[in-house]
Formats: sequence, structure tokens, C-alpha cells
Amino acid sequence: MLRWFRSKPAPNLLLDPPDLGEGRRVYAIGDVHGRLDLLKRLIDKIAEDDTARGTPGKTELVMLGDFVDRGPESAGVLDYVMRLREWWPAITCLQGNHEEVFLMAARGDEAALRFMTRIGGRETLLSYGATETDLD
Repeated sequence: MLRWFRSKPAPNLLLDPPDLGEGRRVYAIGDVHGRLDLLKRLIDKIAEDDTARGTPGKTELVMLGDFVDRGPESAGVLDYVMRLREWWPAITCLQGNHEEVFLMAARGDEAALRFMTRIGGRETLLSYGATETDLD
């Protein structure tokens, strides 16, 4: 039974990367947190890399969630990701815990609404057009 709890050495992904298939790449992006400016720059860099490698269309994006809160443009980030899904060949978008709390608060969960203010929900609501007066 103890053999299940013994740690095994982690693989060195730099020396032995997983085989994704010829010309296929995967980029994982997470914790954007309302920073549309940084997300756009990162997507531009990924697109440049994809073109430079000569196999455009095989690069996959995995969006790991936490698109909202903290930064000033949560609404813009979500709009951009939705548009990105229209023109990027392969993209997977996962919901993060910040989106989960935001949706719970939007459905009227008061505990989620109180928690949301501690994780940057104020900035999210402001990005959707709420005013400081609305939030006081």
C-alpha cells in the first residue's frame, strides 16, 4: 500500500517533451484577470511564432480561465476571447474560479457577491459600466 505514496521523479519536459505530433503546438494561457492589453500582446506573439514556424493552423490555444477581476478590462477580455474563438483554428476555453464566483454573484448569491469584492469583482463590475456610486 505504501508504494502509492512514494514520490516518483517528475519527468523533465525540457529534455523529454511530450510528442504532440508533427508541427503541432499548444499554448496555455491563464490568469488574465482583466488585462486585455497583455492578452492582446501575448496573442500577437503566439501568432508571430506560429507563422515563423511555418505550420500555421496547427497551434492550439487553451485558455485556463480567470479572465475577470482585478484588472480594468474584464468585459473587454471576455469580448476579445469570444471573438478570438471565431478566428483561431483550435481553442479551448475553461472557466476559472473567478468566473464561477462572478456568475454566482450575478445569480444573486450574497456570499459570492461579498467574496467577489475581495478578489477584484469591483473592477469587473466597473468594466461592465457600473459606477462607483452603484457599488457603494
